[in-house]
Amino acid sequence: MHRRPDNSMATAVFAVDSDLDQVVYRARSGASPGYAAAFDYWENLGTPAKGKQLTRIAACAADSTGRPQVFVVADDAEIYTRSVQTNGQWSGTWTSVALPGTLTSVADIDTTHDLNNRCQLFVVAENGNAYTLNKTTEDSWGSWSTVASGSYTRITALNYDNELHVALIDSAGQIWRTSLTAGGWAVPAQLGNPSGVASWLDIDMTWDEAARGFMLAIPQGGGNLLWFEPMYGELKWQWHYFETHLWAPGAAAQDAPSMLSITASRWMEDAPGTTSPVVFATDVDGNIYMIEYARVGTAGWVLDWKSFYHETIPY
Repeated sequence: MHRRPDNSMATAVFAVDSDLDQVVYRARSGASPGYAAAFDYWENLGTPAKGKQLTRIAACAADSTGRPQVFVVADDAEIYTRSVQTNGQWSGTWTSVALPGTLTSVADIDTTHDLNNRCQLFVVAENGNAYTLNKTTEDSWGSWSTVASGSYTRITALNYDNELHVALIDSAGQIWRTSLTAGGWAVPAQLGNPSGVASWLDIDMTWDEAARGFMLAIPQGGGNLLWFEPMYGELKWQWHYFETHLWAPGAAAQDAPSMLSITASRWMEDAPGTTSPVVFATDVDGNIYMIEYARVGTAGWVLDWKSFYHETIPY
């Protein structure tokens, strides 16, 4: 997720349509959309490579103006990107991004903005190591460098409190975290698991309603609990959870779907210093659901997963 191409205060969510192998997105609609606006219909961004299966996807700010830039993996072997130009229109073509060194396969990607507010790309490659690629100017990329060595399969990154943070899941389903220090990337530290959780499927880092960093995680085995760890204060790097259910109009709350992936918003939809976070997840059947911080009256977090089929129906 990032922002709408023509509006820095409107959420957009980017996805891979695996039936047609194309990139699509939908955004909060209206001439002056805000956190309460509904999401419009899917728009097609095309396919970067016909006949190739698209898998992992990530979005960030192309430069300090906040224009969206999207990255997608094709056939687990190539990375392509497309961005919004200064005129507010998407670039006409997708361009490729070379992989690190002699590597030929990508397991996962993510993006964040670096300390200069430029897009920074993170990947986990075939050898299980994590790498990053950052821009030297707003229009040119530098060289790949190693974030961590191991047997990692998933990666997420967040620029929070003027520090770059990375969390990873290894082949055993365990979570590790590291951050960029003056001497380089710190040695990854493993996070213990809460009671009842043996391993994890996916992670993401985002901000809460007060613009504080936190990490979200989906456990193996599903269930109604969405686990998270604050990245601030006395509760820093301690497990907590939201109890979630599935929402449908006119029906009692049901058990949450079996989620497969998770992603969350990373930009302001409110006045500076506050956020209205939106958390999206896909289930095992490829359906997309969301929970959000509604910021309407005293509603606060609305923790029942809501399908995109119901985005225009009030809770």
